[in-house]
Amino acid sequence: MIGDVLTRKFAEKRAALVSDIGYKIELILKKNSKTYAGKCELRFFLKESKENLKVDFIGNPKSVIVNGKKSDFEKQKYAIIMPKAALAKGANAVLIEYENEYDTTGTGFHHFIDPEDKREYMYTQFEPYDAHRLFPCFDQPDLKATYELTAALPNEWIVISNSLEESTKKENGVKIIKFRKTPKFSTYLFHLSVGEFHCVQDKFGKIPLRLFCRQSMKKYLRDKDMFAFTKQGLEFYQNFFDFKYPFEKYDQIFVPEFNHGAMENVGAVTFTERFLFRYEPRRTERSMLADVVLHEMVHMWFGDLVTMKWWDDLWLNESFADFLSYLGLVKATEFKDGWQSFYARKAWAYVEDQWVTTHPIATDAKDTDVAFSNFDGISYSKGASVLKQLMFFIGEEAFKKGLSIYFKKYEWSNTSLKDFLNCMEQASGKSLNSWAKMWLETTGVNTIEPVFKTKKLVEQFEVKQSPSLTNNLLREHRCQAAFFKDGEKQKEISIAYTGESTKVPEANGLEKPDLVVLNYNDHDYVKERLDKDSADYALRSIEELKDDLTRQMVYGSLWQMVRDALLDPKKYLELVMEKTPSEKNLFILESLFSRASGILGSYITDKGYFEFCEKIYDFALENLEKENSREIKDVWFNLLSSSIGGCKNPEKIVQLLENKIKIKNFPFNQEQRWAAINRLAVFGHPKTDELIKKELKKDNTDKGRKEAFAATVAKKEKKKEHWELFVKGEGQSLDYLRTGMSRFFSRKQKEGLRGFADSFFKEILGIFEKKNRKYAEDFFDNLFPSVYVEKIFLKKCQDFVENNKLPLLLKESMLESIDELQRSLKILKKFGK
Repeated sequence: MIGDVLTRKFAEKRAALVSDIGYKIELILKKNSKTYAGKCELRFFLKESKENLKVDFIGNPKSVIVNGKKSDFEKQKYAIIMPKAALAKGANAVLIEYENEYDTTGTGFHHFIDPEDKREYMYTQFEPYDAHRLFPCFDQPDLKATYELTAALPNEWIVISNSLEESTKKENGVKIIKFRKTPKFSTYLFHLSVGEFHCVQDKFGKIPLRLFCRQSMKKYLRDKDMFAFTKQGLEFYQNFFDFKYPFEKYDQIFVPEFNHGAMENVGAVTFTERFLFRYEPRRTERSMLADVVLHEMVHMWFGDLVTMKWWDDLWLNESFADFLSYLGLVKATEFKDGWQSFYARKAWAYVEDQWVTTHPIATDAKDTDVAFSNFDGISYSKGASVLKQLMFFIGEEAFKKGLSIYFKKYEWSNTSLKDFLNCMEQASGKSLNSWAKMWLETTGVNTIEPVFKTKKLVEQFEVKQSPSLTNNLLREHRCQAAFFKDGEKQKEISIAYTGESTKVPEANGLEKPDLVVLNYNDHDYVKERLDKDSADYALRSIEELKDDLTRQMVYGSLWQMVRDALLDPKKYLELVMEKTPSEKNLFILESLFSRASGILGSYITDKGYFEFCEKIYDFALENLEKENSREIKDVWFNLLSSSIGGCKNPEKIVQLLENKIKIKNFPFNQEQRWAAINRLAVFGHPKTDELIKKELKKDNTDKGRKEAFAATVAKKEKKKEHWELFVKGEGQSLDYLRTGMSRFFSRKQKEGLRGFADSFFKEILGIFEKKNRKYAEDFFDNLFPSVYVEKIFLKKCQDFVENNKLPLLLKESMLESIDELQRSLKILKKFGK
């Protein structure tokens, strides 16, 4: 992995020399082959030819012809070096013929064979720096180019790219498809999907809409939802941006073994097959799908039409797509409660912005490794939260006007932070320099809490602001505060606060509140700490709050207090068990049960873990059997599943799997069945092997095979064999292996796995040096032994960082894991009795 990195310094130098780029790509794709053949003609203008020219490429070049003459070249591992003597000042044409291997890691040109019907599927995934795995190119965002693709492939395959087909010829069982020349866009947005895809078509005005998925998955394609969300989004964003959809078609392709949620390739968005629900999805899952559809659609403007010059300004892509997708969700779809899911997503930013590895929203990305690491909660969720604050600050109309100016001024080009701010200043008439420096160029999340004097009435009220642990910055904020009595809102006040303390005289004279919510309606990016009376009220009577978002945010504030070691995590578990039986809001239930699982994982002692697993198992099973909607029961099962591995007797789950008992209005879908089997494997149930075998016979799909493998890994047997498989990383796709990796460590089995914690430190550096970025990232995320929340393990981590020269991505992952270990140990020290 080390070496396949592009630095900003080199990219700037190359961008000063190369311009007017066009690629003509020809690919020959055959059945049952591990390789494919290609030709790529690069046409470009060279300002001067005083030095050799680097063309990014991973593959096997056969010949290079420069300006009509065969040329010598130097093949490096990640590039082709063109000799300066072969190049001309001005226009150049370089034709490279090559052969390449398919990828199996979900990056580059990924190849997949469906185990159900043996059909082959291929697709590309390039962001931020992997287009050079498919074709030779100048693989940086500010060297935009046009693309002309021709593909030769078997007759029964179809091919999807960024533009529409121009012509098709068939001869000798092969068809040759030529695509229209594209407009200019960055290399990471080029796309190719190939195989026997199922296709459904529709239109939005004159824009062709198509959906694609594997033939074996077509029964799960929710085309009515997908087309509805797509049309609603296109109508909303064209109006909101005052700029028509900029491309000629809108394809959406569900692809197997995808590493991400989705990817905004120009006119050809790819989605993970996790959104091809193999069961009737909950409303929250449909809302998530709608949000992802809208998120990728926003990118057609933010990222595809107008693109950041370099990865420093990744936020110009992701923060905008994140915020505007939720805005579209609320304004254009059935999901008017979309701000609830927005708030839930902010938890991602709140966690990562407190790590030592946090970075500014507009960051300093010296190379593509830094860019890779910045696809995180800061660039997405914090940036989105800050944009919501900006719109609240300057007003929605000024915000809309600024976007319109931005697209019309910079269409088809590249921009930086300064360009965006100029457009917003022009629209709003306000200077945003100080706002940008304060919010976009700094790190950390502030904490606020109310401080007030009362008798029967409020006599004095102020907002106290604290800095983050990483700096002493106190920002200027705008928010709405709400005061509650007996669950009813007494008063709402708009507040602008700054510094350590801001007095709010508008609150004087109010009846003493039960609860104060300072960030009412969630306009601010801030951690809100409840005062003692508000916290006591919330723990006692939170169900009295009728507004779902407010109730969700108060639960969230209590959760932040748990993470800051200000509230006993056992009290939070007790709160969950007391209040959730009457809770009907799915967003709230899902987040509460997820937090309960987090507490079981890290924030209580081993003794407490087994005690609460037993309590939660019985509690969740009892509520699963109560009269309730299918959606509510689905969520209760998720809580039940999280406790199976640590309970004493999960026999009722076995009976459910064997169809000896049934629960009314609970279909017990295929994903839930596998989740139960995996937990039984951790538990060590004697019927595990039999259950895996029977379930695999019923579900002999790609998903079923991976879940069966994961359940086998979850058992305490054959751990050494599986560990060696993961270290080698060969013979199976990354998706298959990481599914197993995710089940390797468990709290139930941790005493028997301590040797593998030592093996982790022996192997991890080599993994990052030899494997590609994504493999290394997944290995770390799944096999870092976080079950050992112990001082001695923390010391091992710290020593490893101190005594080794680590690649950037590995060092960041280690530091983040150390942060979380320290947080967990602090909580255990205070409350772990």
